[in-house]
Amino acid sequence: MLAAGEARVLLSFTTIDEAAVIDGESAGHADRSRAHLLAWTGLDEQVDLARVADDLGFSSVWVAETWGHDAVGMLGYIAAATTRITLGAAMVQMPARHPTAVGMAAATINELLRGRMRLGFGLSGPQVSEGWYEVPFTAPLGRTREYVDVVRAVLANQTVQYHGEHFRIPSDESRGLGLGKPRPST
Repeated sequence: MLAAGEARVLLSFTTIDEAAVIDGESAGHADRSRAHLLAWTGLDEQVDLARVADDLGFSSVWVAETWGHDAVGMLGYIAAATTRITLGAAMVQMPARHPTAVGMAAATINELLRGRMRLGFGLSGPQVSEGWYEVPFTAPLGRTREYVDVVRAVLANQTVQYHGEHFRIPSDESRGLGLGKPRPST
């Protein structure tokens, strides 16, 4: 168990009125605050914090993807240790994964959590994108738009066929053998 001061934690409170905009719920049923926890700690400490937050009635726990810590794996690990709390990825780094892989991972974790998962992803920066993942940091807005389109298609359980500037699913002859076929998400 964690001793006081061992973890760097961001704790925020959102009023129910603000949460209603995010969650699409009616704001008039209660006058209370929701608590959200974002932790930057080791694996065991994050699980300990998530269990405590779950027991205390926090609304959500968010994990961040940083050097040496994978958000997708951490969410799966915490999912097995919690029962009620919503779990979220504060940011899955887009250059690290193809959007179909992010969609599949999010769908799997959401199923493990019985609908308690929230997904956040982002570009990171050129130093990480090019220096760590070997993905050119070009056209960030266009790449993000296409990424969102593909992830949404996977999460909607659609057959994924996408022909954008940055992502072509399935791959065509200009990017490979041209033998890929559209595959359903499940």
